[in-house]
Amino acid sequence: MTETFDRFDQSLMLLLNYDGGVWADEFWRLFSGKFIWMGVYAAILLSVFRRCRNKSLSPSGDNDRGVNVGAFVCFVVGTALVIALADGISSGVIKQLVGRLRPSHNPEIEGLLHYVNDYKGGLYGFVSSHAANSIGLALWLSLFFGGKVFRSAIGLWAVCTCYSRIYLGVHYPGDIVGGACVGLLSAIGVYCCYRRWVGKSLRLSRDKQEPWPVTLAILATTGIIALVAFAAC
Repeated sequence: MTETFDRFDQSLMLLLNYDGGVWADEFWRLFSGKFIWMGVYAAILLSVFRRCRNKSLSPSGDNDRGVNVGAFVCFVVGTALVIALADGISSGVIKQLVGRLRPSHNPEIEGLLHYVNDYKGGLYGFVSSHAANSIGLALWLSLFFGGKVFRSAIGLWAVCTCYSRIYLGVHYPGDIVGGACVGLLSAIGVYCCYRRWVGKSLRLSRDKQEPWPVTLAILATTGIIALVAFAAC
């Protein structure tokens, strides 16, 4: 059963990994990075901060604009827990227990793959922490933000992040699927605890409005990546 899965995974890897030229190499290399998305993370915090604004009663009895700091902190802590769980379980536990070689370190397939700047990653690849983190974050945010445009954008961002690891030659599709499962379970687990243990006054419900700062930040960053990749050609 394991041999059959490995053969199928290797065949799918060879199908999805290819040499797309300088533009594709640079695009997927940058897309796979973490710091390039700092603007998106800042937009997420800004959108949550705006949602946490409430009307509080001042000592004089007048309504005054304020911020529900507790709700903001609870959301940030929850987000950190999702990432910590997804990353910790995938990299710190499963990779070490399973010990499955990355395709870039597997003698059976490494010579058949396309790499970017000779980057081959660490020794073990199952499961992908990139997939776990991106899928977990996408689901977590979708539980708080509505809007079809946003959910499409964050979902496509997560899928593209997952594929970037295949294009770079450092993860099998099976690594991606396994990482996605870890991310989904991490987000669901943290959200269930959030709903159970965080009081209603500190809990954010789903907002049906589009979080345009986040959506635009995702689109703008993707556009910047595309332009930088074009300049590298």
